[in-house]
Amino acid sequence: MSIADSINMQNTKNSNRTNTINDSESLLQLLSERLLLWDQQDAAQAAGEWHQALSIEHSIRSISPRIRQAMGLLVPSREGGSER
Repeated sequence: MSIADSINMQNTKNSNRTNTINDSESLLQLLSERLLLWDQQDAAQAAGEWHQALSIEHSIRSISPRIRQAMGLLVPSREGGSER
């Protein structure tokens, strides 16, 4: 193995590690956002604000596919949606 090959392998490992860290941070952000939305939804329901609670439910449902994608459970399709 040449020095250049060794450097390329190390760069690839570092890049993969960086991508994993970025994916983890993105997943953590999405999960934190969903928890905050759940708390807001609970508060709206407790206050009898059903329209607000339903609006928050829509936000929760829209974030769930992004969480599944960040976890590697969905892959983006070419049309911009997601496929299982």
